[in-house]
Amino acid sequence: MKRSLLAILTVWKKELFAGLSSPAAWVFLLIFLELASFLTFVVSGVFSSGQADLSPFFGWFPFLFLFLVPALGMPLWSEERRTGVFELTLSFPAKIRDLAAGKFLAALTLLFFALLLTLPVPLTALYLGKPDIGAVLCGYLGALLLGGVYLAASCFASALSKSQTAGFLFSLVICAFFLVSGLPAVTDALAPYAPAWFMNTLSFASFLPHYQTFQRGILDSGDVIYAVTGTLFFLYLCTLTLEFASAGTGNIFAPGALSERSTGRAAKRFLLGLFGAFYVFLCLNIIASTWKWKADLSSDKAYSLSPEASSFAGKLTKKVSLRLYASRKNPRTPQSVKRYAERVQWLLQDLADASRGKITLEVLDPEADSNDEDAAAAEGVEAVRLATGERIYLGISVSHAGKNAVIPFLAQEQENLLEYSVVRAILDVVRENKPKVGVMSAFRVLGTDMKDLEKALTLAGDKVVKPEPPWYVFSVLKKSYDLVHVPLDATKIPEDISALIVLHPSGIRAHAMYALDQYLLNGGRMAVFLDPRSLYAVAKMRQEYAFAEKITSDLPPLLKAWGVKYHPDIVAADILYAYRKVDVDKAVTNPAVLLLQKRALSGKDTVTSPLDLMMFCFAAPLLPSPVKGLRCEVLAATSVNSQTISAFIADRPELVLRNFAPGGKKLPLILKLSGTFPTAFPEGSPSGTDRKHLKSSRGNPLVFLCSDSDMLFNDVCVRRGADSYGRMSIVRQNDNTAFLQSAVEQLVSEGDWLSRIRSRLPMTRPLTRYNEMKAKAELAYKERIGQLEQGLRESVRKVKLIRKAAELAGGVQTLSPAQREDIAGHDRKIEQAKREIREITRKLQADMARIDTSLRLINLLFVPGAVLLLALCWGFIRFSRKRRGGKS
Repeated sequence: MKRSLLAILTVWKKELFAGLSSPAAWVFLLIFLELASFLTFVVSGVFSSGQADLSPFFGWFPFLFLFLVPALGMPLWSEERRTGVFELTLSFPAKIRDLAAGKFLAALTLLFFALLLTLPVPLTALYLGKPDIGAVLCGYLGALLLGGVYLAASCFASALSKSQTAGFLFSLVICAFFLVSGLPAVTDALAPYAPAWFMNTLSFASFLPHYQTFQRGILDSGDVIYAVTGTLFFLYLCTLTLEFASAGTGNIFAPGALSERSTGRAAKRFLLGLFGAFYVFLCLNIIASTWKWKADLSSDKAYSLSPEASSFAGKLTKKVSLRLYASRKNPRTPQSVKRYAERVQWLLQDLADASRGKITLEVLDPEADSNDEDAAAAEGVEAVRLATGERIYLGISVSHAGKNAVIPFLAQEQENLLEYSVVRAILDVVRENKPKVGVMSAFRVLGTDMKDLEKALTLAGDKVVKPEPPWYVFSVLKKSYDLVHVPLDATKIPEDISALIVLHPSGIRAHAMYALDQYLLNGGRMAVFLDPRSLYAVAKMRQEYAFAEKITSDLPPLLKAWGVKYHPDIVAADILYAYRKVDVDKAVTNPAVLLLQKRALSGKDTVTSPLDLMMFCFAAPLLPSPVKGLRCEVLAATSVNSQTISAFIADRPELVLRNFAPGGKKLPLILKLSGTFPTAFPEGSPSGTDRKHLKSSRGNPLVFLCSDSDMLFNDVCVRRGADSYGRMSIVRQNDNTAFLQSAVEQLVSEGDWLSRIRSRLPMTRPLTRYNEMKAKAELAYKERIGQLEQGLRESVRKVKLIRKAAELAGGVQTLSPAQREDIAGHDRKIEQAKREIREITRKLQADMARIDTSLRLINLLFVPGAVLLLALCWGFIRFSRKRRGGKS
């Protein structure tokens, strides 16, 4: 063993230095780096989304390896066999397997160096933002393991032929086959003609599903064993091929070649070794897929059971049954779905283990026309149809004492909500009654009521009336709470309501505000969403003019009593957190539409600390003033690069940017009020009918106050789109929905642990420094542009005044020489200002583009240039040594 390792080390060192002495190795490094950087920065635009997401960078590696690794491996054996050096290599005091291992490790070392030289890409992301370091390291490990399989296959292909071209093409075919074999398009095309066992084997053998697990930051023992056994399998085939060639059998396809005893024996050994190696490869992978071990290396442990979920399961006192319906035996089920089903089973099993026997897990595979399929349909688990017409299932049913909750289909696009969805379903079935949550709003956020629908049908006559669906956030809340509509003219809030949501109370009556006041003083808890300019009302106004009266909302007496200043005609604008959208022909920046990142949200409160991104449309600043007995916490605020603007120009970003002047202060947008609340009606009820008037609060009242109601509007917080199976699904664009869920959970005293489970996944990893650089570039020029445009308007105004004065005096021809000179001077100023504005705008666009260009150039030119310089230095040193050796 020691002698074998020494031989491998010797061959490795010899081949590595021989490779580095060849220009081909350096050309390989340069091409690999250039292509990796080009595909990442130019084709994918990895940072164009403003996120430190490196999945496009790692996603290109399998396709880069497809062409470059065969080029690296093709000369390893074919060149030696062609030139006759192979026979000389056999005289080396080492076995053929040691020679093959040494050459492979030398080429793998070169590939490792190539991957190492791509580190500036994640380092750039680290400088500009906060990428997932664990996922990056795991991605590199997966890339190296995948490259090892590619390289071993290339070694085998190189040993098959004396031609480098033939070896390259053959290895390209092998690697391409294993790369695309598990793609849905390929499996769907072959499914009608191939048996089930073949389709399952083909899907499992594909490279991509195993590699994509590493990209997520998950270290799965099954994927590691797949890569290692795949590498050893192809290396063993390479050894068999070389042993067959070294036996001197010659061309086995020549007439009568197989009649030779030596040739026949060599061929038998080769075939037996081939089938034996394949059998061992299958057995090891079957064992590895049966007894798996996984480690979550992502920075936030995003794919492990959270401590909160584990604690919840451990405290369960009632027995709960979980049934996972997953079509894993169906050969037409995409490999990505099968692997996702494995991750779901891992999470459910971890939850069951943490429950100490209270949770039982049953995994069912509903085949066509089976009892399991009937059970899935009866429990509400939905089937998804593939392009072939096959039905597949991936859903969860939760039951306890006759109560049932179901997750009809687990879409991979919503994997971040998987753990929360399961825990929430368990909580819903073990809870006796749903808490009542009141909803007061000027909009039909709960959907069209049956009475309103009947009235609309009566008035419409023969016209088609479409009922309005509930807003997404309220349809989510309805699964866990009993939502009760509270009218805007209510004289009293029902006592059995655990919490109250007041959303854009436009047109609320005084006695209804008094009802809110008394509800709060009686220990009530509310989430209030006001709005200076409702985007939803403006949009609906085009269909129903009545919404023109619902654009703004306010609660003057309550806010005054709470010590909060709020102006419904003022909106907060922020250049740092401004919404930015890049179109084909232009870039749009709207400072009045805010994308508040994690550092703009309070990390001390459990409602906002787990959140990563919130979106606001035309939110007003909430300025708190001290009130005795009240505690006020700011949960969300703008940056210091913000200012207040008129609500009437909020939807005109060009005007906002033109006159933008940062105030240097943060503007609060969400407040949390607690403590002792004073009454907003010290003189009692406006109607004078309430004899039980409260002047101060009792119990534990709580208020979440937000200055934007559009943040809960569907167009702002979610988007609809088709998943990979054509099903229309809703995907959350930000954490606005999670904020309302967390707030309601705290209002009804369910605890804050649910919010930590729901928002534990990082939805975004913003490039904070990158966005700051762009914001500074905008501010540097916007101030000067504003000054020029102000001077331009002033010059135009003065010219108009002079001309108007001349017209009143008898016509333009009566202009005095001084007036004419004045007009000419102002005209020159106008032209100069216009030219300077155009020039500054061009410079601004150039500076914004320069930021992106500099990032590209650093990665496209600097690192490859350093490698080229290193190659020249290495060549010069070797040339100098050779020259000195020749002279001596």
